[in-house]
Amino acid sequence: MSLPSIIRKNKQVKDPKTGKVTEQQLVFVNPAKSYVKPYWLTFQPAGNTDTITIAAGLGVSGPQPMIIDDASGHFEIFYFMSAQTNPYTIMIKDEGKSTTLMNRPVHIDTIAGTAQRPFILPETYFLNVSGGNRQLTVEMTDISNVAGNAIRFAAHGRRFVFKEAPIEIFQRFQSSFSSRERGNVFFLTTQQPIATLVPGAANLQNFEFRMTSDAMFEAIKFTYATWPTGVPLDIRMWEYGSGRSFAPTLIRTDINNMFGSAQFPMIPAESYLFERDRRVVGEIVNTGALNCDVYLTITGRMIKYPEEVMR
Repeated sequence: MSLPSIIRKNKQVKDPKTGKVTEQQLVFVNPAKSYVKPYWLTFQPAGNTDTITIAAGLGVSGPQPMIIDDASGHFEIFYFMSAQTNPYTIMIKDEGKSTTLMNRPVHIDTIAGTAQRPFILPETYFLNVSGGNRQLTVEMTDISNVAGNAIRFAAHGRRFVFKEAPIEIFQRFQSSFSSRERGNVFFLTTQQPIATLVPGAANLQNFEFRMTSDAMFEAIKFTYATWPTGVPLDIRMWEYGSGRSFAPTLIRTDINNMFGSAQFPMIPAESYLFERDRRVVGEIVNTGALNCDVYLTITGRMIKYPEEVMR
């Protein structure tokens, strides 16, 4: 949410003639607004373009840096966008925290949209540069088997140009930054790839989403993609252990009833909490005519608070 450009304050004003005190609303320009700017973080290869090209079909880009210069201020990411020649999978690592934003590479169409319909992160990702530069490292893999995949991936958000701000605004920014990195966005995909799914119920594949023991995860958006694109699928999911199903037991539903795309994600009426070591399992059936690979992604909030805080 943008900072307001205008702020209103109520102030008691005394009439010098009558001595009567009245409350009036005064309008001011928000002094902090000048130190918060929109910003697009892109790749920074040599030259003046942000394009990374995977030359070979099924090739890998190698680690590509997206660097936040500490002179420019903290960066809070709200959206992911991507333009590419062909589909690819992506793995993002935060070098400053030595952590990844997903458990395995995910299909780009499950986490990135366009400028017109960006993928809105359900939890912003905050890069605090108080200790120096911060760097995201991105590695991409072509899945089209077509040479020359030109990729332009971008993260959009806002910069807090705190070093240029007056001391009172600097202190306000700093006090709000300390808690920003306790929780962060996370992309949870299946433990194993769903590869070469052959048509027909007899060829169904099982899959599993699993949360580790070091954090909890609140699932907020459900997205999927296939390669080739547009292959129809049926799916059902249930909790491992309890057996509680997410739909009528033993009934598979069209995947478009449960999963959307990055531009049009499925947002459940109630978020789902993966507690520590929680597993959700399922089965998926190819109801089309072509073999396909399937990419399922659940986007949500990684919660790293101590458990006693949550109870």
